[in-house]
Amino acid sequence: MSLINVGSIQKPHGIKGEVKVFLKTDFAKERFKKGNEIILKLNGKEEKLIVDTSRMHKGSLLLKFVGLDSLNDVEFHHKGELFVEDAVRHELPKDEYYFSELVGLSAFNEGVELGEIIEMIDNPAHPIMRIKTPERDILVPFLKVFVAAVDLEAKRVDINWMEGL
Repeated sequence: MSLINVGSIQKPHGIKGEVKVFLKTDFAKERFKKGNEIILKLNGKEEKLIVDTSRMHKGSLLLKFVGLDSLNDVEFHHKGELFVEDAVRHELPKDEYYFSELVGLSAFNEGVELGEIIEMIDNPAHPIMRIKTPERDILVPFLKVFVAAVDLEAKRVDINWMEGL
């Protein structure tokens, strides 16, 4: 079973079992609907939780899980990572990709392998690929002007190299 990281717990909020969540998904309303199953990974252990309530508060998501009704129930969940099963992933339009699909792919320029994409950075202007090369890490904007092609089956991204990258 493949999992998608959709958020991380920052800290408890209040005394009724809510936690403040840093979102790592663009589909928060669907992912954190009442009754949805979320997998919490913390300290090498996995726990399945059911969403009881979710609401936005000052730019962050506040979540409450079924059966966790007090501060004592959630106080040690901070820094836990929240996941959903890959099977619930939304279908994206052509030429759009999930970051998790791109991390691990090889980056090429004119047929020469540059290195591996080790991270996708969610920059407000546009996503950025961090490519690990033998010499150093390079940052390449994930824009059509820089990305010639993405082939998920071949596990490669072809880049239009420009001076200064």
